Amino acid sequence: MVFCGHCGYQLRSGNTTCPRCGTPTEPIMTLDEPEADIPTIASNSMLNAPQPIPPQQPLILRSPDGGFGTLEQRDATNRTNAPGYADVAPAYNPEVQTPYPRFAAGDASHPGFTSQGSVGASMPGLSGAAPATTRSRRRGRTIALLLILFVLLFANGAIALYLFVIRPSTAPPTPSQQAQATLQQFYDDINKRDQQGYQNAYNLLGHMLQQGQPYSNFAGGFAHTRHDDITFDAITPLADGTVKVAMTIHATEDAASGTGVQHSTYKGSYIVGQENGMWKILSGNLSKVA
Repeated sequence: MVFCGHCGYQLRSGNTTCPRCGTPTEPIMTLDEPEADIPTIASNSMLNAPQPIPPQQPLILRSPDGGFGTLEQRDATNRTNAPGYADVAPAYNPEVQTPYPRFAAGDASHPGFTSQGSVGASMPGLSGAAPATTRSRRRGRTIALLLILFVLLFANGAIALYLFVIRPSTAPPTPSQQAQATLQQFYDDINKRDQQGYQNAYNLLGHMLQQGQPYSNFAGGFAHTRHDDITFDAITPLADGTVKVAMTIHATEDAASGTGVQHSTYKGSYIVGQENGMWKILSGNLSKVA
């Protein structure tokens, strides 16, 4: 392949002058053998015969004034600018989408590939809509787990509330608790200071106490008592099933002069036990201490 030493144009076999600039060129030696077109013979003859080396034309481009030429003149050596050279590669256009070879755009036989070779949404775990779908599913599972946890916590709280607050105690009260509750009810009824309250308090007395003191005497004994504040000092269960309750009573009473009030303190104890299946005050002993 020989080029013109002046303009760089590619010369053909037999050219004596450059078709472009007219510069004379040296003749190009060719092999003229009758059997050159036969591949095997031509190859052997070319290998066996001495090959003359044509003189190499220098490719240094010079302008008529002896310089190396301008940039435009030197660009003439570019084959793409030479006359007769066909540019088979089209210019790149970023707007044109060309499918990959052997795969048509949107080909159903190759799922997951688009016209530009990108991965489609049908391939889970890769780019496209699949990661968004996976994230959505994970978010849904997380929300479901949180809801289940909330329901379990709510159920545990409801069970604890029922066991410790709502459900009444199934254990029966002890004798000491029964005796204390009986005496508390007795003085609550007296502090009401009406006939019903006195009657209810009288009904809490045992049979022996009621026989020794009729109701009228019992109610009259609290006629000058305005209020009793009681304190439980000690509660002692006894061997016969009864309970001894030591108490201190702070009474607010009408003054003996008839005007004003006075405060008195009584200390003593009661014996409380069951009578006909009911808890009653069986006996009592109180003394004024102040």
